[in-house]
Amino acid sequence: SNHREQTGYSETQRQYILALDSVGVIVAPRYVRMTNSAAELPDRIRELEKNDLNDVTHVIQHNLPDQFAYKGGLINVGIFAYETSNFKNTGWSSYLRMMDKIIIACRQQRDAIEETCPDVLPKTFIVPYAINTDKFDKTYEPMDFGVPKNCVKFYTIAEMGRRKNLSAILVAYYSKFSADDNVLLIIK
Repeated sequence: SNHREQTGYSETQRQYILALDSVGVIVAPRYVRMTNSAAELPDRIRELEKNDLNDVTHVIQHNLPDQFAYKGGLINVGIFAYETSNFKNTGWSSYLRMMDKIIIACRQQRDAIEETCPDVLPKTFIVPYAINTDKFDKTYEPMDFGVPKNCVKFYTIAEMGRRKNLSAILVAYYSKFSADDNVLLIIK
């Protein structure tokens, strides 16, 4: 996976790695570069990267399907996310077919697979993203945006890329609201 990078995909992969490790699965993560960004890596994942590949039974590839590679003699699991109704023009169907199992996070992705390559559905499983829920037990200080507490805040988390269409968010926001409105747009 590209778990060493600073993307949403990478954070999801770090959470999967730590979740598998927490329940006793011996994990030997290997980094596959997708971007030039670099994230701070938990010490535990650095330790797991040192695990050898002897006695491996499964290869879990969390990447875009065109990056999947089949390894004979092992159970090959592909995990990917896609945010559209189908992926007919991507060539991904053949890569999904070569995997023994496909893991996706939600029903929308299942529907996209059904629309694109329904023969893959029997080996497709919806498994919500792993997450360390300890962070929900913590108390956090409110962020001060320098606006009244009763201000309505619109919040989005997105990468600076065409696919996230931040320009449409800005156009919608500024078309509807002015400086006189008690609103705030927060883009992370």
